Order: sequence, then C-alpha cells, then structure tokens
Amino acid sequence: MIRIIIACALVSLAAAAVIPDDAQAQIISYHNENDGSGNYDFSFETSNGLRRKEVGRVINPGAENQYTDVEGSFSYTDADGKLVEVFYSADENGYHVKEKPRKKITDRNFSPSVVASLLGK
Repeated sequence: MIRIIIACALVSLAAAAVIPDDAQAQIISYHNENDGSGNYDFSFETSNGLRRKEVGRVINPGAENQYTDVEGSFSYTDADGKLVEVFYSADENGYHVKEKPRKKITDRNFSPSVVASLLGK
C-alpha cells in the first residue's frame, strides 16, 4: 500500500513540475542608445536566459562607401541545457561569425611531472 502512495506522490510531483514557457519570458534588462546618425548600442536579457548585445558604428559617414560596422553577440540555453554563445561582426564585406573569445591561460608554474602527466607521458 505504501508503494502505491509513494508512486502516486511521485506522479503528482512530476505532473506539477513547472516547465518554462518561452512565450511567457519577460525582459529583465534592456539598454538602447541611438544617436540618430546611424550609430547605436543595444542589449537585452530575458528571464529565460536569452541575451543579445550589439554595437553599430557608421564608417565613412556621408561618403559613397559609407557602411555600418557591427559587433555583437547572442546567447541562449539549448534543449540539452548547454549554453550556446555566438559572436559576430558585419561590415562592408558582409556578416561574419567569430570564434568565441578564449580565456587566457596563465603560467601556473606546474612541475615537469604534472605537465608530462597532462601530455600523457
């Protein structure tokens, strides 16, 4: 009998679990600057973890070869719970996905035996 009660309790808990609905996501931060001449800077973050940041600057204003130089990024959490980050730029040559910036690894003065172990020696 106790097993039936425990099973019912577990089923009830699973049924009551809150599943986030992206349609219900709210904006938790927002920034937008536009100088009126084509230069801009904006960013936002939503309650479901979406983030976007972009800066655009007009290059050669008023000239025949005028364009907007853009640097930006966006991120989200995929269905497996992994953070996905995309960095990009756009210029007179088009849109470019950039490699994610890497953290600099500093010299920690590891002993030669530790380095050899990490290298599989």
